Amino acid sequence: MHHAATTITPSGDTVPLILYEKNGQPVFVPPEIADLLRDLPPENDSPSFEDDDMFRYDDEDEDGDDRGSQGGDERDEAEGGRLDGVEVIERKRPHLPPPILLDSGENKNDANFLWSQWKSSGGKLVPFLKTLALYFLLFLPEDRPSWGATAVKCLPILSLALFVLLHGVSHPQQHKFSRRILAGLLFSCVGDALLIWPEYFLHGMAAFGVAQIFYIRAFGFQPLNAKLGAFIYVLSSTVLILIGPHVLSESWPVAGGVFLYSSLLLTMVWRATSRLGATLSSERWSSLCGVAGGLLFLISDSVLSLNRFYTNIPHHQGVIMTTYYAAQLAIALSILRPSLAPTSSSPSSSPLAQQHHLKDH
Repeated sequence: MHHAATTITPSGDTVPLILYEKNGQPVFVPPEIADLLRDLPPENDSPSFEDDDMFRYDDEDEDGDDRGSQGGDERDEAEGGRLDGVEVIERKRPHLPPPILLDSGENKNDANFLWSQWKSSGGKLVPFLKTLALYFLLFLPEDRPSWGATAVKCLPILSLALFVLLHGVSHPQQHKFSRRILAGLLFSCVGDALLIWPEYFLHGMAAFGVAQIFYIRAFGFQPLNAKLGAFIYVLSSTVLILIGPHVLSESWPVAGGVFLYSSLLLTMVWRATSRLGATLSSERWSSLCGVAGGLLFLISDSVLSLNRFYTNIPHHQGVIMTTYYAAQLAIALSILRPSLAPTSSSPSSSPLAQQHHLKDH
């Protein structure tokens, strides 16, 4: 006795099935196999199908030994051939998720990510661009401190802080990087305001030192890359050698503050550049922005130190502020990472990529 039924294979094809009963054993099989089973003698073992369409043997020997394992060995040997006179047409294998590919289509993904971020976040940079234009349009001399000069100087950094804030800082893990960048920008703004007045130079330098600590924490210490750090410290020591005698002639709080801040700045540059070859390719944009920001910050503060403690540099204010604002912009843009804006097709939105991101930060 049999009844007609159908099933759909993983490839999408509809295959008819027959509910075949032989010796009280119900079997769902294709018609071709049903014809073969009909010809089998009654004393032979009757194969049955479970939900996963895999062959098994239900009969046991008289001594109670299960023959399923033996049948499994025979199935392994008969795959693609014949099994006790029954041709194996298809085995349904368990469905497995596709492998996670972190770096496939790197260039295309980077370009798509940058374009999508520009469309969604580009408008948030308009306040920074306007306040930056206002600063260079007015370009108030630094030797005439005023509240107006303070506001004009601080507005671009406040605009970048607003940009980071609008991009998101609320997630306890994914936005940890953004919150540290935001804190660094806010302390930088305090430092900008204090450095307007010469008598608050030490206080302004302390505020920038705290900003560098937040940037260092954001960039992290994985991987360490000690050789790169040593190279950066040795290469930058030339500036310290030039300004050293003049700095030591200042009061000990100023001298100690300059050397302490210099070590923090160089550490920030070291940590930013160490990330370049270690992060996921999908986060290359963030790493490049961090490197650019660190190097521009180093150039800006080196010119400031040489002009203050060594020799007068022509157009120093324009050079210092141009490189400084560019550095802060690059550091702010380093928050634009796929792990903070995942898409269904982005490799970085996978759990493994997010785990890598959380491990780094």
